[in-house]
This record gives sequence, structure tokens and C-alpha cells, in this order.
Amino acid sequence: SVASTPSTTASTSASVASHAALSGSDLEKLVEAVKSKTKADVVKPKETLADYVCDDILMAELQEVKSFFEDAGTYSAAGIKLPKGILFKGVPGTGKTYAARCIAGSTDCWFMTCTASALQGQYIGSGAENIRNVFIGAKTLQEKSGKGVIIFLDELDSFGSRDSHGGGAGGEEDRTLNQLLAEMSGFEDAEGIMVLGATNYPDRLDDALLRSGRFSRQININLPDDYEREKLVEYYFGKIKIPLDRDVDVADITALTKSLSPADICEIANEAGILTIREKATTITLRVVNEAINKV
Repeated sequence: SVASTPSTTASTSASVASHAALSGSDLEKLVEAVKSKTKADVVKPKETLADYVCDDILMAELQEVKSFFEDAGTYSAAGIKLPKGILFKGVPGTGKTYAARCIAGSTDCWFMTCTASALQGQYIGSGAENIRNVFIGAKTLQEKSGKGVIIFLDELDSFGSRDSHGGGAGGEEDRTLNQLLAEMSGFEDAEGIMVLGATNYPDRLDDALLRSGRFSRQININLPDDYEREKLVEYYFGKIKIPLDRDVDVADITALTKSLSPADICEIANEAGILTIREKATTITLRVVNEAINKV
């Protein structure tokens, strides 16, 4: 594994921490400093698990992740080590990022979201430095704000694939991956920080990422079933402030969205609204919904 360079880590930490404060405008400065150093978006999500539509089995798993933050003391008192990393896996559009946001919102945590491909360095060593800065920023944010931090790494397979190693830039993918492994092994005593990863291609991930102490827990997020799609249709069409035509009900639209993802259904509702406004109509008809599905 590539170890952190002490001088680099210390200087970066000091630079981020210099903006740190506990509340008000100083807290905003801290967040902006972390953003600029880490290439991550840092927010306090408003969504909670009450907004997430899924089956009872998946919800139980997500609620347990939530409990790792809320009941950390209970687990610690029992001598239990909480997972450092949890991997969300599923086809595109199933709501992996949204699930992570809802957990952060439910626990009043900071949500640091990074696309792994953006962290991948163009120059030798820059990917590893980017990874270091993310963890330094998370620790600084947690210590100075007193709130937990979820580091969300999307598209984890972009540098964590077993097929990507040893390529160009002198094995830059290896350096980036090794730095992630080193950082995840090094924040054992940093309470209130957890790494959530997401991938569309779990079978491609390097085995080192899935070992104990890294992303040892995996959660499948699958395409919605009929019941879940009905709830998703209600939710997304309910956000469009144009009513459904009296001859159209939620069941009609649900039947047309078989095998589609939550992201697809969201886009269909939005497209149906656009088409309705374009036609200067006052209600969303089934014909418009079909056109929206075809367009999406």
C-alpha cells in the first residue's frame, strides 16, 4: 500500500483546519475549504429514509447502517467493531446514491460525495493525493463540526477494477486504489466516519476492496417490484404540479413501467410534464405518458 507522506498530510490538514470553526459563517468556510481540497460535494441532505421507497429487506439493511451512527456507543460498549465501508451494488438508476443521501439525512451527517473517476489522477501520484485529501477533509469536518461524515464514492470500479491495474501512467490506478485501502485501514479510531461505495459492476472489483476492514458488507439495490414502482409513480408524478387526467390512474402508469428503474420513472414523470405544457394541456393523459416513456 502507498503510505501517506507525513509532511504532505500535515500541511494539507493544517490548511483545511485553518478554516475550521463550529458554527455560522465559519462553518460555511470550513465546508468550502473541504470542498476545494477534496473535489467532493459536501452537503447536509434533507432526504431521510422515510423518503426512500424499497422492500422491507432492503429497508432493514439501510436502517441498520443508520443505527451504526445513532447507536455507535452501544456497539462500542459491547466490543463490536462497526463496518468501515459498505458497498451498494446494482444496475444504473436503482437509487444507490439516493439511499446513501437518505442515510446521511436520517442521521444528521455530512454527505461527502465523490465520483471515483474524478479522484483518479491525471498525473502520477495525484490520484493518491486526492484520496488522502478526502479522508483528511472528512476527519477535519467531523472533528470541527461534531457531526458524522459519510464519504460516498460513486463509480468505485473506475479505479477499483481488477482489470484496470498496471495500465498507463505507471500504474496510477494501483496507486489510487492502494491509497484508498491504506486510508480505510487507518481511520479505525475516527468515530462517526463511514465510507459508502457504489458500483454497477461488483464482479469487476478488486478482491482487496472486499476484504475485512474495507467494503466487507455489501448491499444489493435491485430494480423495483410492482409495489415499489407504484409508490415511485405516486411520488414522482405527485411532484409534478399538473394532475393526471381523470381516465388515468397510478396503476395504469405502473403497468407501463415494468423493469424500469426509479431514475427512469423520475425522468418519465418530468418528461410527461414537459410534453403536457408544450401542448398547453391542463392534465397528463395516458397518451402523453406513453410518449414520455418512448422518449426516455
